[in-house]
Amino acid sequence: MNRPVLDRNLDSKTFRDNHYLKEELVNFCRENGIPVSGEKWKLQIGLHIS
Repeated sequence: MNRPVLDRNLDSKTFRDNHYLKEELVNFCRENGIPVSGEKWKLQIGLHIS
């Protein structure tokens, strides 16, 4: 899979245009102090507003 690394420098369009596994989203949230709970779509929304 050829996609950008999930990090804080990733712009929101690139984030939306790529598919990240729930496990990747959870790890990213934990590493960046973003609450981790709920379903994948809730994590994605949380990342958009963080």
